[in-house]
Amino acid sequence: MIEPGKPLRLRYALWVHNGVPGALTVDQQWQTFSALALSELKNKHKPH
Repeated sequence: MIEPGKPLRLRYALWVHNGVPGALTVDQQWQTFSALALSELKNKHKPH
């Protein structure tokens, strides 16, 4: 849920591969990516 006044964090990955991967391979890549911890973000700028 997007909360008013809270930052919206989006994550993305680019997976480069050769050919058409099978469903199991795609699922394994997703599981690996989704298990990664979120990076700590620090606001370097003061809000306007």
